[in-house]
Amino acid sequence: MALTDMATGGLTKPRAGVLGATDAVTGAPENFKGEAVENEASNFVTGVVGIAVNTLTAQDPEDEPENQKGESHPTDNMPHPNEATTLFAVAKDKAAGISEPSHDKSKYPMETIMWSKMLPLLRLLHFVSDNWERVANALDPTPPFPKGKLRVRLAGLLSPMLMVCVCFSAATMVKAITFIFGAVFFGDPMIRRTTQWLDRWHPGWTQLLRPEAHILRGAPNDAQLAITLLRLGEAHGTPFPPAPSTNEGPPKEPVQLTAADMDATGADAPLGATQDEIDEAKAADPATLDQAGGPDSEIKDVGGPKTSRLLALVKGSAKLGVKAALQVDKLRAKAGRESAKNRLGAVPPEEGAAGDHKEGPTEFSARWEGKPGHIRVGPGPDGFVSFNDDWRIRAADITELRKHSGMGAPKLKLAVGWAMDRDVADGIEIKDRNGNSYVLSAVLLRDQLFNRLCAMGGQKWEVW
Repeated sequence: MALTDMATGGLTKPRAGVLGATDAVTGAPENFKGEAVENEASNFVTGVVGIAVNTLTAQDPEDEPENQKGESHPTDNMPHPNEATTLFAVAKDKAAGISEPSHDKSKYPMETIMWSKMLPLLRLLHFVSDNWERVANALDPTPPFPKGKLRVRLAGLLSPMLMVCVCFSAATMVKAITFIFGAVFFGDPMIRRTTQWLDRWHPGWTQLLRPEAHILRGAPNDAQLAITLLRLGEAHGTPFPPAPSTNEGPPKEPVQLTAADMDATGADAPLGATQDEIDEAKAADPATLDQAGGPDSEIKDVGGPKTSRLLALVKGSAKLGVKAALQVDKLRAKAGRESAKNRLGAVPPEEGAAGDHKEGPTEFSARWEGKPGHIRVGPGPDGFVSFNDDWRIRAADITELRKHSGMGAPKLKLAVGWAMDRDVADGIEIKDRNGNSYVLSAVLLRDQLFNRLCAMGGQKWEVW
């Protein structure tokens, strides 16, 4: 199994570097029969957890401004969040009496296999969700997109399928479908050669197979719909205001049910119950509400178990360390260190400051080169963005917009946010056609500013 290439079926070197087991995918060496397979299964579970953690906390590892590239960070030696699962697995092995977990040569090969299969799956998920949104917007378009044209096109696509169903029997259809499935499943070598020939002689042929190139042409996905509506607001001088936000919890009182919520057929009672039963069912249950929300802290029973006290001590020490580092950043910023300037003001002075701050859509608080001020965005055909009186850029001259972490390094933002229990304000980098770069930090409403800048100039943006 380990000597066979999964893609071509030919001979290959085992992923573990040596053929130590014939029944293992990686060929990892083993002391006892079946040990390599068990290790692969354990590493498979660890890999699944690592992928889940990476999806939850994913950030660009190069997510830092241009003006601090190459500078060292206090968290450079810290593991990435997805690496933490591997380290926990190593700790678990040592706790089980395994002195050298590195003897398991299936760890890295299994991780490589899983990520190599995960990337095509993520691309497929993006393809399916993107076209799902396009079909939904084609069936129920939002103005200014036309209503009838796309529906007629989709109906025309279904008409040949209807004719085939009428003209051919069910048995013929089943045979045709199974033949196509078998050809695709077992014809991978022939399909691979065909695609390689098309790539060589007809580059870009895959673009013709995309639904948005023909069937769903003109149907937007949700991102395109959003940028269209934002640009309509900019064109009419009425930019969308920032979404309302609050740190207060939602009300715990039950909502009032309407006739549409309690639809019934004929003489049936709404929801099959009396009004008193409905009122009792929708009434608030304090015990269930408290349990449904979970705890407000990741540290439970601080005065109880030793582990909880230890975790509270670690977090308290981390908070003191972060406060000291923020004070050091102020001194380093005065000395001219760019990374320290970018971190000034990223942590709000008190809890809730970022969420309760009222600003936008034409003015946003921020910092440039460590200096506090405001970003002003001018609407209209000659829209512009400026910072205080220091610089000003026409919206049409913006060539690149780049989001970056508020603390420069993604790992540092996670550490500071956890220790301080604060929402760290992020930053944005703006580049113009003259090659000038402006790094704005501590932007409380960074995403709202980003949306405005994307919608103002009329550029066709490429996401990467």
